[in-house]
Amino acid sequence: MQFIPLWRQTGPPACAVGLVLADGFVAWGDAIGEDAPTAAEATEHLRPLLWPLLAHQPADDFGRLCGLWAGLTITQTTTATVPTAAPAVANPSRRLLLRGFQPEVVPQTTHIVTTTHRLPAAVRYALSQACLCAAAHAHGRTPVAHVLAEYGQTGPLADVPLMAPVAQVENPALLAKVAAVAYALPAGDSAALIGREGEKLQRYVRELGQWLGQTAARPTAIYLDTQGHLSTVYNDKAGKLLGALSGLEKAAAPHPLWIANLSTTPQAAETTASVREFLRLRRLTTQLVAADSAVVETTPAQFGSLADWPALLAAHTAVILRGHPHETPHSAALLLAMAQAFPPAFWQVADVVAAVNGLQKLRLA
Repeated sequence: MQFIPLWRQTGPPACAVGLVLADGFVAWGDAIGEDAPTAAEATEHLRPLLWPLLAHQPADDFGRLCGLWAGLTITQTTTATVPTAAPAVANPSRRLLLRGFQPEVVPQTTHIVTTTHRLPAAVRYALSQACLCAAAHAHGRTPVAHVLAEYGQTGPLADVPLMAPVAQVENPALLAKVAAVAYALPAGDSAALIGREGEKLQRYVRELGQWLGQTAARPTAIYLDTQGHLSTVYNDKAGKLLGALSGLEKAAAPHPLWIANLSTTPQAAETTASVREFLRLRRLTTQLVAADSAVVETTPAQFGSLADWPALLAAHTAVILRGHPHETPHSAALLLAMAQAFPPAFWQVADVVAAVNGLQKLRLA
């Protein structure tokens, strides 16, 4: 089949790439995110790069198609102007001294700066969507059916576990639809917010756990974004943080506890690693979510390509998937196809009502 990359503007901040197959079918993918180009920019700069790679390629293998452009880099040349230091006057004359300080013309030097970088994540995300649609079309399958077949996944499709803000699930009917509730501590004075020994936070978690026990049909995980308040109160001391987490885990029981942003200091990675090891030694079950750890959270804009999703899951103990604020119905449906075949720990949604109402519509199997 023949690929002809097309680009169209779908309204700021997104554009879409279409791969035209030999039979006239157009496989679309939506570029969303802060680094999404305009359709005009993509047509001018990206189409010439992609055309030689994709033209006359068979469309039946999603992973192979994504591999064609996965290592593609873009070279940009810019002109930078920098001031040149004016020579110092060793022995200023009497006239210069009498004149005092006067602005002087500082000579400038122009440099040519060349940078090389990967395709923007938004573009990789869009291309991977289009390649998945193309491969599914080539086999006469739905995208999720093609993912299952290509990756050798068997069995019934998994229900993607949703995580929603706790304030949105007061209705028991909505609470029954989610696997975890999330709460992020606000900004402010740490000791005033959570207590000098974390007692206010522990009381909140205990009350939340009791409410979940009375309202939820099953144990519901509690995801707590502490925004670094715990590390501030305990001055990043791993031993004291362990004690605080032990108390929080008991307060949350029997609900699993997930803690994000335990520390936000420059030593956050070291602190989190130490506390995680202490948790393991104490056989506590609290999960620590951090950008550089075994338990992570990510968005499509971060992992860039749908083809990277299985490998991302394989590399980490647990992955929390975040929907992008500008996710389109098309991109969300294709992301769901991957999440059904390779389920994350949770899919964090901003609007649980919209997610629950739209989830069935997004199913592609």
